[in-house]
Amino acid sequence: MAKSFNPRVPKRGRARQVLKRPAHKKKGNWQQVPYVRDLEAQVPPRGDRHAWKRSLVDVVKCSVSSVVSMLRADNLLPRWEGALCPHCRRGTMGTLQSYAGVPKHRCNHWKCLKRINPHHAHPIFVEGTGSGCTPLSTQAAMLMLLLNNVEHAAIHRLLQINHKAIEDMQKRLYQLRASWVLKKEKEIIFGKSQQWADVEADEATFDRMVKGESVEWEQWCGIIQRGQPSTLVLHRLTPPAGKARAPGPGAVRKVEWKPLAKKWLQGRQIILHTDSAKSYKLKVPDVLHDRVVHKKKRVKVGTKFRWIAPKYVEMQRHKVPGSKKVIKCKSGTQIIDRCWKFLKARLNINQHSRVGSQLLKLQLRSAQYEYWRRGQDLWIDTGVLVQWFMASTVQAGG
Repeated sequence: MAKSFNPRVPKRGRARQVLKRPAHKKKGNWQQVPYVRDLEAQVPPRGDRHAWKRSLVDVVKCSVSSVVSMLRADNLLPRWEGALCPHCRRGTMGTLQSYAGVPKHRCNHWKCLKRINPHHAHPIFVEGTGSGCTPLSTQAAMLMLLLNNVEHAAIHRLLQINHKAIEDMQKRLYQLRASWVLKKEKEIIFGKSQQWADVEADEATFDRMVKGESVEWEQWCGIIQRGQPSTLVLHRLTPPAGKARAPGPGAVRKVEWKPLAKKWLQGRQIILHTDSAKSYKLKVPDVLHDRVVHKKKRVKVGTKFRWIAPKYVEMQRHKVPGSKKVIKCKSGTQIIDRCWKFLKARLNINQHSRVGSQLLKLQLRSAQYEYWRRGQDLWIDTGVLVQWFMASTVQAGG
């Protein structure tokens, strides 16, 4: 049966906002309290107004020599002039000179005299000889397309590159980002920008694998501070195997949530926003907790049953411990829910990236890095990653 039409409520305009339920109730304190209360909240630019330093045209039109200068200017290539020879470890590398039409560096030691490419020992670009060698300019264009999340089949059609070369560069980029994320994630501190900051926590499932009569799940828990995308923290959960027809692994267990809350939230003066999972009810020092109900309920009122709609956002009042101050905020998990959507859009689930596989973990860490740098120039940020990797490699070798 179709819903009844109310001719007194306009279809659009301010009158509809006032008369249409529950919009007419959301005034006063509801409009005065923002969902993100952090004054230093990061607002990423709109996609149609965001421009990177380089475009695909800038990369494609470069010659063999000019592409090296461009990549060096963007910190995507190291400078080997004067560096120790990676082969003999005695001589030093000379300036860039053309050898058989390809720019190379040469060792000045008389027993070595080896020539290396400007992208020697690079974490993303690869070297090669013969027909299987991919020019550096083509690899730079492929990197630009991968940073823009272009499908591998489209890259193959545009650049006429074998799919194995594309997958190899994609995996190298995953590994570089994952190593950076695992190092920088340890430095995240919640509540650093404000006292009693709003932090959201939730869990999500990315894949399932049926083994006989049981099923295994790929489930991760995430914690993020509102207005600070660079504070996203991910932790892989180990839910018990369920039956083959189980709809999901369930919420995070208390035995797994307790060490996470103690590590990231305890003593930070945090207002934690979660869903109605019982594990989140754990009492943590200096943490105020509120929750929302994401499931509609059927209750009996008098002699009739009625459905109560779920509450995704709700006004809350918290009294600060040890004082009379009251903090007004909005409970909900809108930020972390959109984060799960962002991560899932960047995953490629196939026979090589299944539950528990290393490739799936690398993809999630790479997507986590993209979420940290949301709205930033990923081309320049990749140059920062390359410089960090080369510096750490030199320190480890020294």
